Amino acid sequence: MALALADMVCILTQPEELHDMGISPIGDDAPENVVFCCFFRDAESRSDLLARLHQEAGQRPVEADETAAEVARLSRLYSRCWQSDRTEDALAAVIRWRTLVLRRGYHTYTLKEGYPPYRFGCIVAFEALGAAELRETLDRARAIADGERGRIMDVFGWGVME
Repeated sequence: MALALADMVCILTQPEELHDMGISPIGDDAPENVVFCCFFRDAESRSDLLARLHQEAGQRPVEADETAAEVARLSRLYSRCWQSDRTEDALAAVIRWRTLVLRRGYHTYTLKEGYPPYRFGCIVAFEALGAAELRETLDRARAIADGERGRIMDVFGWGVME
C-alpha cells in the first residue's frame, strides 16, 4: 500500500504558539502576525490556491452586527478543516476573516524554492515581509515539516534501527 501525497501542504508558521497548539488564528488579538507557508507539487496548484484566496477576499464584507457570529463560525470551520488536513479550506477561512470581517488586506509571495517533493511555494502574510522575514518563514516551515515527517516515521517505526 502506497501513501498518496497531497497536492499541497499548508503550514501556519506564525504565531508559533498557535501552530504548536493547533489553535485557530481567527480572532487572534494580533492578526497582523499571522503567516502561512504553503508548498505545492506543481505551479498550477499554487495558481489555483492564489486565485481561490483572491475570490474569497472579493466576497461581500460582513456587517457589523454579524461580526461575532461570523468570527465564531469561521473559527469552527478553520478548526474542522485543519484537523482533517483540508488546509486549503482552513486558509480560505482565515482569508475570509481577515478581508471580510476585519476588512484588511493580505500579502502573498511566490517562492522560488519548495520542500521536496513539493517544488513550488508561497507565503501568505497579513503584513508586508522583507527578504529576511521571508527566509525565516521558509526556514520555520521547513523545520515544522521536518518535525512532522519525523513524528510520522516514528509512529510507523520507519527509520528505526534494531
